[in-house]
Amino acid sequence: MAIARALLRNTALWILDEPTANLDTITEKAVVKIIREVTKKSTVLWITHRLVQMDYYDRIYVLENGRISDRGRHHQLMRKKGWYSDMVRLQADMMLFN
Repeated sequence: MAIARALLRNTALWILDEPTANLDTITEKAVVKIIREVTKKSTVLWITHRLVQMDYYDRIYVLENGRISDRGRHHQLMRKKGWYSDMVRLQADMMLFN
């Protein structure tokens, strides 16, 4: 319901905290697509544990123990072979077994 209300507003700043956390994969993709279309000209702070379609984002900040441990674009963070790339691979592997 919160996403629907937010979509109806025309705002320059969006703060989304786990907006797709309890959605199935197909619904999540549809919701993400709609949000991206609506927010093309807005600033979006997307807080998530689900590292899905992360190559879309301009900047990614990785938090560990309450501190920024890394930052960059998806492809940069994947090349570093750190916590971020480990989590992306782990989540991708989990999707294969579901």
